[in-house]
Amino acid sequence: MHERCNELGVEMTTEPNCYIENSMDRNFIRILPDKNINIDELNYLMKRVDGLGPKEIEKFYAVDRRKRK
Repeated sequence: MHERCNELGVEMTTEPNCYIENSMDRNFIRILPDKNINIDELNYLMKRVDGLGPKEIEKFYAVDRRKRK
């Protein structure tokens, strides 16, 4: 993994190392506190979200909307 990251120019770090420009899902963009994020954290989040059903995804985004109020 470390070797592949080096080839791609992605630093192995817990600091933000990528920038999210856009998403097909506007709700997803809204939940990010900052568009500069860590790729490993993003991958972890996407694996969790990918396993959610439609109602669970609704709840996931609803919790975020409630936090922002």
